[in-house]
Amino acid sequence: MVAPQTGEGGPSETELEARMQPGAFSKAGFLGPGERLADVIESDAETLQSLISSRHALFAICSYLALWFEIAPDAIVLGERVRR
Repeated sequence: MVAPQTGEGGPSETELEARMQPGAFSKAGFLGPGERLADVIESDAETLQSLISSRHALFAICSYLALWFEIAPDAIVLGERVRR
């Protein structure tokens, strides 16, 4: 596990990226080899912007999904059963 190094504003970007690598704070990790947190955030923001034009649309989609999972908890997602 990576030893935490916190400063005034919390961990540095480098420390966060180290924590997000496989085997640090989680077995699988949250970043792939060679990925940078800032690049992933930027890419995710671009994807979200291209898919959803407003926060109201995002709220509507999230509300619909929450209701759908409440009604159909055994739904199939990408070929695997969703488990609670």
